[in-house]
Amino acid sequence: MSDEHFYNDLDATLEQVWQRLGRGVADRRSGMRTVQLASLGLDGTPRVRSVVLRGVDRAERLLRVHTDRRSPKFAEISEHPAVEICAYDPRAKVQIRARGSAALATTAAAEPAWAATQPGSRACYRVSAPPGSPLVDPTAVDPQPTPQAPADAGREHFSVVLTTVARLDWLYLAARGHRRARFDWHEGRWQGRWLVP
Repeated sequence: MSDEHFYNDLDATLEQVWQRLGRGVADRRSGMRTVQLASLGLDGTPRVRSVVLRGVDRAERLLRVHTDRRSPKFAEISEHPAVEICAYDPRAKVQIRARGSAALATTAAAEPAWAATQPGSRACYRVSAPPGSPLVDPTAVDPQPTPQAPADAGREHFSVVLTTVARLDWLYLAARGHRRARFDWHEGRWQGRWLVP
């Protein structure tokens, strides 16, 4: 990866952050596609899980992932909306951490996301038991060759998690010297500074 345009430039680094997150949505092979979402459990202990980055809106500072309303993370985020999303691309040696406040959308605000969800992904929301439920037979929830399900089957379990980003942390691992920067949203704009990697 050619880094000359951002290596020592905070503004160009911030541009890289948003470009790479956007690529995670657009490119299934991107290292930024599957990210880690951290939240606080109902018992006060940390929770981290892998989720697929489904949307990025730079102008609104939003990152979008999807979840099942019956999942523990839905209840956790409802109770404690502070979250952090961590993305790492091992090929580019870039880590991006985005901290902010998450909101859950289940009704009209979630409709465009549901409409764009592929049939294979929708099948996860049609499973009768909530995510994390005990199973005697793991094949019991495997997709079955059945007639095509109605388009809205499982919609009642679908939710969107929208994180409004307040802080971005960039880490670039380079042989000639690592670079780390932090960007905080303050008074309507991003304020950046370099950090010790």
